[in-house]
Amino acid sequence: MHISVFNAVYGSKAWNKYNNNPSSSLQGTINTAYTVAAIFAGYVFSAPLSDTYGRRASMALGCFLVIVSTFIQAYGPAGSIGGFIGGRALVGFGQGLALPAGPVYIGELCPNEIRGRIMSFWQVFYSVGSFIAYWM
Repeated sequence: MHISVFNAVYGSKAWNKYNNNPSSSLQGTINTAYTVAAIFAGYVFSAPLSDTYGRRASMALGCFLVIVSTFIQAYGPAGSIGGFIGGRALVGFGQGLALPAGPVYIGELCPNEIRGRIMSFWQVFYSVGSFIAYWM
């Protein structure tokens, strides 16, 4: 979801002015920082953390990192794109921890008879939420 939101930010004149009009390659670096961190955290840390401490712990730690990274991105000094990239990487890491554990946790808790419907709703709500966030 954060990629769809951030792609909408690129068009914001205020964001570009605040960050000294970053080049296209720098904007790509910002997006890539999120993606690489999310893949790394999801691949290396999410499963061992979930298996050792439980899915809720993995989701809670991921959500905590997303909240911290949001403050880093929102309150960084003007023109400090390095801090913004660090915040993007941290939000990616947090989502990489939380997102793999979420659907598994939902699937473990819901009754067998409605598991497919619940998982379908989870995916639809995630996709619709990304769509709405992009347009906001």
